[in-house]
Amino acid sequence: MNKTLLILIDGLRSDAIARTATPVLDDLMETGMVCLSGQTVEPSLTLPAHFSIFSSLPPYSHGVMTNTATPDMSGAAQSLFAQIKAQGGTTAAFYSWDHLRNLAFPGQVDYTLVQRVDSPKDQKLLGNAAARHLITHRPDFTFVYLEWADLMGHAHGWMSDAYLSAVTQCDQAIQKMAEAVHTLNKKGFGFHIVVVSDHGGQEKHHLSNHLDNLTIPFIAHGNMIRSGGHLDGSLSVLDIAPTISRIMDISPHPGWQEPCCKISSGLARKDFPCSTLDNILPGSVSPRQPKQNPLFRPWPYPYKTNTLSIVSPKSNNIRAKN
Repeated sequence: MNKTLLILIDGLRSDAIARTATPVLDDLMETGMVCLSGQTVEPSLTLPAHFSIFSSLPPYSHGVMTNTATPDMSGAAQSLFAQIKAQGGTTAAFYSWDHLRNLAFPGQVDYTLVQRVDSPKDQKLLGNAAARHLITHRPDFTFVYLEWADLMGHAHGWMSDAYLSAVTQCDQAIQKMAEAVHTLNKKGFGFHIVVVSDHGGQEKHHLSNHLDNLTIPFIAHGNMIRSGGHLDGSLSVLDIAPTISRIMDISPHPGWQEPCCKISSGLARKDFPCSTLDNILPGSVSPRQPKQNPLFRPWPYPYKTNTLSIVSPKSNNIRAKN
């Protein structure tokens, strides 16, 4: 099982990366793959988007439509945490927003650290704790949630100076984790990093279907990832769980709606549907079939079994989610 670190930067707009200093993200993009035109779900709220990321289902299918402390998740939804545990993997989670505990049932996360973030220092401490855990325990899957950019977006406005500064501070919080992964990979542990966001934002909210709210970045880095390429095709947050299962070389859940990308031709397997992300791996290109908007698919959606070869080509009121 290949090890993976999933870092989610809440409220990160793709265009913010180029507008402020993000040396760690820049390095991951230069040595991995990047898509700056990914799309989140509607409603573009934190908890519904997280459930879509982890279950590969749109909100109307997994049943979580608001930022509620007691979400009523559909029985059709299977979390990535559950899928990894079912196949013998170890898991860890680090976050500051307590509602995210609902992404996994008891027993599906081996180690959890919940730490309130009221300053960039708090967020950096959370990232450093995750880095230490990576070094000492080397879990198969680690989820880290960074909240500061979203808090500053709601307080001061997206793309404001305070927001852009918060994006830089998120980048700084990632530094120790990236260094830990680099150290472990030098020892042959084969860690991968995936960085994604749940939504963007405009003015002081992300409630509408404006592209600034819906467009998100996707970054993948690791020895299975083609270096220095940009993904120009469509990408949805529904792709994340199947793609991580492909990176980890585990079976995806049959209920997951999205196909995954092939990450390495050496690990190609017929039981993996891989057609969403282009330009990640070596091989020849097979034609892609046009697909419906994933936000408006009927349920159940037929599980795809075809694979494609891909060519190679980079204060409390503030905390309230809305």
